[in-house]
Amino acid sequence: MGLYGHGLRFSGIVLAVVWVFAAGCDICAATAVPSVQIPPDRQKRELSGYVELLRDPEYAWSISEIRSPPLVQQFEPAGPGVPHLGITDAAVWVRFRLEGPLPDGWVLNVGWPYLATVKLRELRQNPGLQVTGRSPGARTFSAWAYPATNSQHWTVYARFVSQGMLTLPMTLYTEAAHLNHQRMRSTGYGIYYGIILAMALYNLFLFFSLRSRAYLYYVLYMFALLLYFLGLNGLTLEYLLPGRRALDSRLTLFFLSLIFITAGMFTRKFLATKKNAPVFDRIILALILTGAVLGGLSFFARFSLLSALFSILGTAAPFVLITVAAVVWRRGFGPAKYYLLAWTIYGIGTLNFALTYSGVVGFTALGFHSYQIGSAVESILLSFALADRIRVLRREREEARGSERRAMGLAFRDALTGLYNSRFFRAQIGPEMQRAENLGHPLSLVMLDVDDFKHFNDEYGHIQGDQVLAHLGDRIRAQTRESDYACRYGGEEFALIMPAMTGARAMAVGQRIRGDFEDYVFEPRPGRKVQVTVSIGAAEYQSGIMPQDFVDRADQALYWSKAAGKNTERLWEARKE
Repeated sequence: MGLYGHGLRFSGIVLAVVWVFAAGCDICAATAVPSVQIPPDRQKRELSGYVELLRDPEYAWSISEIRSPPLVQQFEPAGPGVPHLGITDAAVWVRFRLEGPLPDGWVLNVGWPYLATVKLRELRQNPGLQVTGRSPGARTFSAWAYPATNSQHWTVYARFVSQGMLTLPMTLYTEAAHLNHQRMRSTGYGIYYGIILAMALYNLFLFFSLRSRAYLYYVLYMFALLLYFLGLNGLTLEYLLPGRRALDSRLTLFFLSLIFITAGMFTRKFLATKKNAPVFDRIILALILTGAVLGGLSFFARFSLLSALFSILGTAAPFVLITVAAVVWRRGFGPAKYYLLAWTIYGIGTLNFALTYSGVVGFTALGFHSYQIGSAVESILLSFALADRIRVLRREREEARGSERRAMGLAFRDALTGLYNSRFFRAQIGPEMQRAENLGHPLSLVMLDVDDFKHFNDEYGHIQGDQVLAHLGDRIRAQTRESDYACRYGGEEFALIMPAMTGARAMAVGQRIRGDFEDYVFEPRPGRKVQVTVSIGAAEYQSGIMPQDFVDRADQALYWSKAAGKNTERLWEARKE
């Protein structure tokens, strides 16, 4: 196959489906479209402005038919610029003329990755034509067909079949120039996929270290981008699904739907839109749902319809996310500025790609790859946003610790039990709920109340009652962690704020406190031994509730514990009236 063939084997470009050369003098009538002339020193030649088009809606015409009347007269000039035919399911025949010696070894390159291919044998079935061709890879095809007689005038026919939009940016290359072009494309793809993989793997490591779902959603989003652009650039078809173009096209749309879904999930978590922008949170949920529906339809609905729907959603979604990022940033969430910049660049690239894809602006390689370039820049900026988020959360944690020390200095301690007092509890519960929301960690609140404490005080006096409370404070300290906040909430009632702890685990801690306290025997009078018990209620934080709601839930669970006979524990759960 040689160096050229091996270079094409690893390329991701789609070449012309069929090349046909015929003697120009007996095929083409006079036409306003000029002939292509290739000077000897040229390495490539753009064909924009030199081609004519003929649609074949039924895929019915052979090369012999389109070279003969009346079809040969029905070709129409494509006009200046790259031919753009919009959304079409038809086959399209392209014709252009060459003047001069037959340019043996030149390759027709079509920079549109959505073209179906045919086999060389379809061309060889036409009698009277000499066929020379190469098909070194599943997605590369180049064939020459021409009469045996020599001529200085050649008419070239090529037939293209696409799904969705059809644009024909065609260029003639020498073999050496085409190989260099392929190398540059492969290098560009390698840089892009390297960036995406590096960002994904780095943040996957952070996810395993920090256990924040924002990093997981970012990684899923990166892999969705990777899969989509593998399909968009034709690499899935070339290396994973050779010859299965229809399935490859459907999978590419499915991967695009995954981009919408994972981008929405990442946005909701990173910007905490449920709390910071509730209206936009519902819009993002709608985008996620729409992406899921289109993903399901990717394997069944008409391809041209899906292409149009995905184009609309793909153009609109970035600007929705840009808006919500601006709103959240204005409301004081600093890392949103990187997110805003990332999606702004991504949105510009997406818009440029959409305008190029739809033919609103002229085709250029930069315009066609602007979506991919924008996504690479976005991946880096989003990684910066996540890093800034770590910095902000670390700063908040340090500020919280400083606040705790200042609170200690202001005597936020209960003199009798040595625990924090109710003022500290009211100051701490809100920040702890906010940190749990930002980090995605659990948070539990436990309320304890001494059973029949008024009766104990009435019978044995307040001094003995104070000893009971002091001992309970000791038992609470013995069973809780340094990161927990044990408070005397008021009178004989105590409260435990327990960060990074689920409700079930908090219940287990409460049960140990209750059992430990119950086992202790008080002697309020000589010869009088008394055991005192506590009832316990617990609640686990749920996103969106207010601090008072959180306290009320734990208090409600404590009420259920009292109603169940006291000396027991209950975990709050939603109950039907």
